[in-house]
Amino acid sequence: MQSSLQEILLGSNTNFDSEKGRDLLTRFCKENHFLTGLIAQKELDSEFYEEYFTYGLTGDFYYDFLGSDFDNKSKILKSISPIQFAGNQFNLYSGRKSFGIGFRIFSDKPIGFVFFETAEEISEFQELAIHLLVSKLIVEFDSSPLETIKTEEKKKLEVEKPSEDYQEWFPIIFEDSIGLGNSLRANRFIFVTGTEDSGKRKFPLYLYSELGLSGKILTIQALPESELKLKESMVEWLENVSGGILVLDDIHLSSKSQQEVLIPFLVEPSFNSRIILATAQYKFKEESFEFWELLKQHRIKLPDIAEISFTKLKLIIDSFYRQYKKIASFRDIELSENAYEFLFNFRYTGGFIELGGIIERAFSIAILKEKRIDKNLLENLLSEKSKTENLPIEEDEKDLDLRKAIQSLEKQKILFANKKFKGNQIKMAKALGISRGSLQYKIKQMEISL
Repeated sequence: MQSSLQEILLGSNTNFDSEKGRDLLTRFCKENHFLTGLIAQKELDSEFYEEYFTYGLTGDFYYDFLGSDFDNKSKILKSISPIQFAGNQFNLYSGRKSFGIGFRIFSDKPIGFVFFETAEEISEFQELAIHLLVSKLIVEFDSSPLETIKTEEKKKLEVEKPSEDYQEWFPIIFEDSIGLGNSLRANRFIFVTGTEDSGKRKFPLYLYSELGLSGKILTIQALPESELKLKESMVEWLENVSGGILVLDDIHLSSKSQQEVLIPFLVEPSFNSRIILATAQYKFKEESFEFWELLKQHRIKLPDIAEISFTKLKLIIDSFYRQYKKIASFRDIELSENAYEFLFNFRYTGGFIELGGIIERAFSIAILKEKRIDKNLLENLLSEKSKTENLPIEEDEKDLDLRKAIQSLEKQKILFANKKFKGNQIKMAKALGISRGSLQYKIKQMEISL
């Protein structure tokens, strides 16, 4: 065995449960000529497996291939031997000519699994290296289990509680909706429509808190095409949330056959959980008449920011203000009356999310300089945006590099999430709406120092 690989697998100072774990996995993959690599760990007292470290993967491959597709993951977890996947039969990250191998991490029960891809068929040496890696991970995972976010008193799994400010946000919007609270309690499913910037993704957190639910919130972005698979998945998802909320996002993309599978789960719920069917578009790709009629009976439309009155918007601004004031730990940042007027008259392109971002950036400036958020500060803050929107076509192309602009914004959000959650990457990834592997990739790609 090569000395470098021997050091990784047998060295006493090379622990994958440390901050060096990502670099160790990278070295392990390069030494064994793996194209990609992934280590997943089972959450304590849960059936969910969280990405621990990844190599060579971007996007949501984990959730597409091993997270949401229960067959692939269960094959690995149930087998005492490594399970191999051919790219011409499975949708591997590295393409149709690649090969994949998965191996469970098993103590007295499954506590995780590993998955690697190669350009050629798995060699005996590579399989031996994986065996040794798994043996090392068994010891480390047993001594350092991945805990879920939970209430210690109840000993029940649950999502992270929404902040008080977000609990205030939706009641402000819905304060004139008579009987909404009773409707939410009476119905097992809700059809939520609204743009991405209307707070659609935050609504499940509000509902969870408003109804005093237990269990977990699970969001599904894509439904299995197979009717049988969808039915089995719905049963498993509802069992997993166990009194919480199952969110079926982008439901407008569902086919007529998928909608017909969902109808019995909506009409005759057999689980003590809520289902939210969410979409940013009101027009469906295909429609089952019965399904559509059901949804219309239980529809909640989240309003755009332009539909909000000055009084309500002022209350929402106050909720963002309190949130960032608390996070920044500054008590002397003031918000002037002319700031409210400016924010009410501002033409938003990103709705409530953009409003929150403006207040967040204003705080960053006020902390360092004025100690006060007023109209002048906001105008100066947003002047760059106004200039960019009115740039002539002949401007330098470098100024119009959208990728750099997006990367700069992503970096800012990651740094803010790191400060808020004190470096906890699981919580950071959930708040940012990406997988832990994607977060780690972005941190490395952008060379962010945390």
